[in-house]
Amino acid sequence: MLNTTNTKCLEPKPAKDESPKGLSSYEVLRAEQRVIAALLHQPQLLAKLNQADHELKLTGDDFSNHYYRVLMTLVDEFAQKGFQRLDQDVIWNKLNMLFALDSRKEDADNWENVLNVLWDMDEPAGDELLFFEHCKTVATASLDRKLGKALTELSAERADKHPDPHLLLAKFCEAGEKLQVNASTIKLIGDIERANMEYRAEKLALVRLRCPTGFQQLDGKINGFYPGRLYMLAARPGMGKTTLGLNLMLNIATNPNTNFPVLVISLELNANQLWEWALCKLAQRTADQLDALSVQDLNEITTRTLRRQRGRDAPVSMLQICHRLGGLTMYDLRGLIVKAVASFGGLSAVMIDFVQLLEPNEQVQGVNRDRELGAIVSELKKMAQSFKLPFLVLSQLNRNIESHRRRDSRPVLSDLRESGRLEITADVVMLLHRQPEQDPNKALLIIGKNRFGATGDVQLSCQLDRYTFY
Repeated sequence: MLNTTNTKCLEPKPAKDESPKGLSSYEVLRAEQRVIAALLHQPQLLAKLNQADHELKLTGDDFSNHYYRVLMTLVDEFAQKGFQRLDQDVIWNKLNMLFALDSRKEDADNWENVLNVLWDMDEPAGDELLFFEHCKTVATASLDRKLGKALTELSAERADKHPDPHLLLAKFCEAGEKLQVNASTIKLIGDIERANMEYRAEKLALVRLRCPTGFQQLDGKINGFYPGRLYMLAARPGMGKTTLGLNLMLNIATNPNTNFPVLVISLELNANQLWEWALCKLAQRTADQLDALSVQDLNEITTRTLRRQRGRDAPVSMLQICHRLGGLTMYDLRGLIVKAVASFGGLSAVMIDFVQLLEPNEQVQGVNRDRELGAIVSELKKMAQSFKLPFLVLSQLNRNIESHRRRDSRPVLSDLRESGRLEITADVVMLLHRQPEQDPNKALLIIGKNRFGATGDVQLSCQLDRYTFY
């Protein structure tokens, strides 16, 4: 039965002895907040928590905050009914039935503030492992409070009735058993702590391996290219997406902290064209000015900016370009990356230009193009994760942008060509937009999706005669 009393305080502050050893009351309250926020966004996480370990079960009674106790009870109720996501209006209607909020303005304001905070939280619990960690914190704090309460009651009983201390100890052990204080619970806590340590170690490794894009404003939103993530760069033809993609790879390749080359796989332009574009950017020359440079000057530019000495071996170019003018299946693509990793000892990033020219493996051929492209982009995500490399994949946009029915030509996520799976599977989607008739040297990079951070616009300048964005 849901307790509908005590709506006095929005953020109760437990006494110091109400928190488990090593955890502050703020940490416990913060964990409760993140668990509830995550469950409001994804009620199915509660079932995953129960499947992960049957010993770790949360109920409304495990929360110290009254508001979170109520919401946990409601989430449990909706989750059992199969809700995949909770709408704020659904929660509000349920709360109104319980507390008659329409006639109690102060309580209504308090609940509105609580719900707004919870719904405005970005990535409230992070991935599932962090969610389980927050649940463990809540469960541990709840267990500590209940044991403390039992001990206090037994102490009061002894002071009043002076019973046998052995009898009190037996009662306390019985109370502990009811609270499931046993070896399996202790083992669960240890397992979660070890998993958390492994997670943090892996996260630190990814931070060390991430590649800055070379654009400060862009890095401020996506924090560079992370290993194992799929980045999509899309635009209509003529906007300069290949140039921007090549610039991003060059910025990684010329970064002194980069340990391994970047691999650019082109299915549209041949390697000589891309090398000329790269040299135009590095030398800050137009194509005509580049032709006037001597071979010695060109070699000096590439050696100074792109070639690195690998121990006692000959210098290796940090920009590796592979072109395949024709069909490239996912098997072929995996083979190219495996060969590059073996040849150079590793890669820093992979760019593919562009996804619509990739071909599916044999088992999905013959189906409609939407399903083919869905299978392709899913395989690209798996490759990024298995090779632990950031994949930058270029894509075309639909012609809807050019339709006269559109109020403006600013692209949106739904303009991704041929498949909604591009938007769903990619971790970050960037949409390049230019209006050369208004300002040929300005560009807008729209972060339409960012699974791990902020979205928004990034202002860029460009000199496309030098194949340069900055």
